[in-house]
Amino acid sequence: MRLRNAANEIVAANERDCLKVSAEVRAGRISQAFFDRLQTNQEGVADMATKVRAAAKLPDPLGQTLSVTSLASDLNTAQKLLVLPG
Repeated sequence: MRLRNAANEIVAANERDCLKVSAEVRAGRISQAFFDRLQTNQEGVADMATKVRAAAKLPDPLGQTLSVTSLASDLNTAQKLLVLPG
C-alpha cells in the first residue's frame, strides 16, 4: 500500500498511539519532546512519502568499495560495504 493512499489510516493509528502515550508523558515516563516528534498529520505523511521516494532513488551501496590500501608486500586490502548474515 502506498503511503499517500494510506494517509488517513496512518494518521488515525498515530492519533490512537498518541492517546496512549499521552498518559506516559503526564506520568513523566516519556518526554514531551519525544511525544511531539511522535505526532504526525496528513502533511507529515506526505513528507514521509517524499523522503522514501528520494531514498529509493539513491544508489545501492552494497558491494561498494570504500577504500583500497596497498601494503609493502604487494598485498592490497579493500574496505567494502556488505551485509553480514544475522
